[in-house]
Amino acid sequence: MSGGSSVLGDKIAMQQHHDDEQSRGAASAQPPPYTLLTPTPASPNPQPAGPASTSSSPAQTPTPTPRQTNEGLPNLNYSLYSPPSFQLSADRTTLTSQNASLSQDASALEAFLRSQATVPPKPQIHIKGSVNNNVQFDLHINLMGLLIPESPESKKDYLRLVSDGELAYRGGIQPELTPATGPGGLAKWCKRFVEDPAPEKTFVMTRVVANLDTTWLEGQLRGLILSTGFQGAVAVEFPVTHSKVVVQAPAKGSKRFKSLSGMWASLKSKTCRFEVVQSVWPFASEMPGVQGRQYVVKSEENWWREWKDAIRFAVATQKKGWITVEDKLEALMEGTQHVGSRPEWGEQYVYSSQESISKV
Repeated sequence: MSGGSSVLGDKIAMQQHHDDEQSRGAASAQPPPYTLLTPTPASPNPQPAGPASTSSSPAQTPTPTPRQTNEGLPNLNYSLYSPPSFQLSADRTTLTSQNASLSQDASALEAFLRSQATVPPKPQIHIKGSVNNNVQFDLHINLMGLLIPESPESKKDYLRLVSDGELAYRGGIQPELTPATGPGGLAKWCKRFVEDPAPEKTFVMTRVVANLDTTWLEGQLRGLILSTGFQGAVAVEFPVTHSKVVVQAPAKGSKRFKSLSGMWASLKSKTCRFEVVQSVWPFASEMPGVQGRQYVVKSEENWWREWKDAIRFAVATQKKGWITVEDKLEALMEGTQHVGSRPEWGEQYVYSSQESISKV
């Protein structure tokens, strides 16, 4: 146990240094997020999360599995997405736990939240086209790689605490303007949560994506789909999964809930809620149109040039599933035979992935 605590302590100290540097720069250099892909209010003056607690209480959070290199994937500690005692919601947006140590030990809670802030949410694009309620294509695209640069020094993510004067859940059953954050940062909010005598209480950290121009991307997608001759209904959405971490204090009678979703829905209306911290993952340093905008990985335009042919190929072949590098390869190897062809959309004919568009 002592060895695990030492490893965790080292990781938290490193993350604390990163968070504090990012947070100090956020107030002067980082604008409020242009596009928040989760329904969390932004503030024009984000406050730093504050230093890590110096309490000598041992952290009771599970020791993360050592990070392994996964070729072709962002360099992350993926074990943090499924910590012991936590359950992922059916829609894959929310991790929830009733681990008693996290609601009784402020140092353990802070350490856990800081570790969770080191991994991003999973932003996606979901595109669906249908004719007379008959789905013609249903596509998903993973954008998480656009938040994680190859060099750790280029990371722009940071912890953001609720600002004074910002309406938020600060320990009550409804949004309020008080109490203020004050000195102490994240450690102080964790202490308030642990010491709150409320029988039912939750502490929530939300992972958000900032400064991604979803409006421009949606316009490009709709124009591309129109170029295939498709005139049915098109839905373009930008869902974000793995975007919320909920620590719930164990309450008497909690066993009566049959499912995580039922428990969460029932408790939301009467639970004292602490929703004061965000893990912000910018796509770019500034909102679209601002001079000097810098990208964590690449611009929306560069991403579009790289993937538009694969997306068009997937639409034209009426794919249902994730668009991957394999679709890029198929578009390069087989796409020339589809140039100038326009499939006949509708119920009367449905392509299989093996059929050539040129047959129509």
